[in-house]
Amino acid sequence: MQKDSTRDYITAAFRLYAALGSPSEQKIGNLSFSNSKIKSNKNSIAIRFDLLAVSKTLEYLNRSGKDYICEAVREVYFTEPTREFKRNDINARVLNLAAKKFTSERNVWYWLKEARNICASFRGLNTATIEQIIDNN
Repeated sequence: MQKDSTRDYITAAFRLYAALGSPSEQKIGNLSFSNSKIKSNKNSIAIRFDLLAVSKTLEYLNRSGKDYICEAVREVYFTEPTREFKRNDINARVLNLAAKKFTSERNVWYWLKEARNICASFRGLNTATIEQIIDNN
């Protein structure tokens, strides 16, 4: 997986969404973090925004006929979401999905990147590279 500026953040958002049982938008709005170790209200708001971005991403991909990307996200990021990644976990999951879908590993990586970029966009994160930003000024 090639590094981009939002990769780790959005991957963590996908995993949190899965760990919470893929809540609906209504459930996300009603989540309570009062018993958790989250110290500030700002953190709980940020978590809600992350979860909403994931929910909207999956909904958008399904509506636009890209359910195969949703399946890739579920297979790679939603599997055992509370367990820490071990070396090559993601790569093994990508290879497994590529074999199962009779597609190339490269396609699966591209699908995951597209899902991360869409989610980052819904979250309001900057997905442009430094070069792109500098070239536009």
